[in-house]
Amino acid sequence: LKGSLIGMLLDIVILESTKGEYRLDDVIQTLYKEKYLENEVGFTHEDVIQTASRFAGKNLEPFFKSAVEGKGDIPFEQYLKFVGLELRVADKKNDKKSKEKPGFIGINTGDSESKLWIRSVQRNSPAETGGLQAKDEILALDGYRVSSQDEFQSRLKYIGPGNSIRFTVSRLSELKELTVVSSDPKIKEYELIPLENASTENRELFKTLTGHDLDNLTSKPKDKSDTKISENKPVKENIPVK
Repeated sequence: LKGSLIGMLLDIVILESTKGEYRLDDVIQTLYKEKYLENEVGFTHEDVIQTASRFAGKNLEPFFKSAVEGKGDIPFEQYLKFVGLELRVADKKNDKKSKEKPGFIGINTGDSESKLWIRSVQRNSPAETGGLQAKDEILALDGYRVSSQDEFQSRLKYIGPGNSIRFTVSRLSELKELTVVSSDPKIKEYELIPLENASTENRELFKTLTGHDLDNLTSKPKDKSDTKISENKPVKENIPVK
């Protein structure tokens, strides 16, 4: 997922830098032509940076160091504003579906041969507080047998935030009864909305990126073909010189 998001942002950076003349597609197709077709070799991370910088007309190494190699949050707002978008936490106060979401436990599970076990426990989660540990085999929830991830999720979806769940687990062949109190889901939901002060250039770049008008962002596309971001096209002849 992170790779897809970074790809989208890089596409936006190149679009903004070239006023819509070039895109990430041009970078990838040029790398394919120059490296594979002409020299029968692959391309490196450095090749991607150099070629993307050629098309953008500026050094994009800081972008790659921050978005690809960095460990901090990606500054989405910094790049999305180029195409007239704002990223914000979705307002779910009056959303009926959000109120129906199950509580947060904080474990990752796996199953095989009719056995369900805990792969990992998130730090400072209700699961850690309740005493669950990685490699515990989950036998039952509130007295009901569970032996697969589907059964586990099916039981869990009815347990809302603040409710207690009784886990029966096997740890090194010893049975244990542990109580976990679920909390509100930790995952925030975000939405993209048009900037109120989006410029004409922002709107044009958004249309180049998505094929849609910025003002119609909340409208549903008529069919799947309307959602296509870009089509395959020949490599442009006026490729920036090395």
